[in-house]
Amino acid sequence: MTTNTLERNSTEYLELLAEVFAGIVTKEAEAKSVNKTSDGEVTHALMQCLQYIYLHGPCSIRRIAEGLSVSVPASSQLVERLVHRNLVSRQDSIEDRRLSRVELTETGHELVQRAREERGEWFQAVCDKLPEDRRAALVDGLEQFIYLALTSEQDVEKVCAKCGIDHLAFCVLNRAHEAATGTPLDNY
Repeated sequence: MTTNTLERNSTEYLELLAEVFAGIVTKEAEAKSVNKTSDGEVTHALMQCLQYIYLHGPCSIRRIAEGLSVSVPASSQLVERLVHRNLVSRQDSIEDRRLSRVELTETGHELVQRAREERGEWFQAVCDKLPEDRRAALVDGLEQFIYLALTSEQDVEKVCAKCGIDHLAFCVLNRAHEAATGTPLDNY
């Protein structure tokens, strides 16, 4: 029987750490985003749609599709499910349903806000356990890795969270986009 051993400073171990880190953050985000409402469960996909609208304000189904990197029909289905749960309202365009104006209802807004607060509290609790120098080292290391991994405009656009805020000068994705194209990212 052979035993595989990894050196702590090996690329394979770093890759494993990255997978575990991403898995923990993703699973926690999903756990905080799956909520129960009087109309049933709000899945992670539905919550992503709600969060996109929360961050960007009222928008069209086409814009939601682009922001979530899904097809227009898939976006339309997500919106339809959210309308039935009274989490968004849709004002249909007479000319083209894809141009419908979709916005959060008060219930939808509260649901997203609560999920974001819970996720933020969890992340804060974990970060509070890190000494300040380790936290700064984590930020520096993650930013450097992201910056080096993203070598083209398409790479940056695929991973951008489309957070709805102006891209600050220190945003690693903004810096990577500017390095690849010579221009900063557009505000999503």
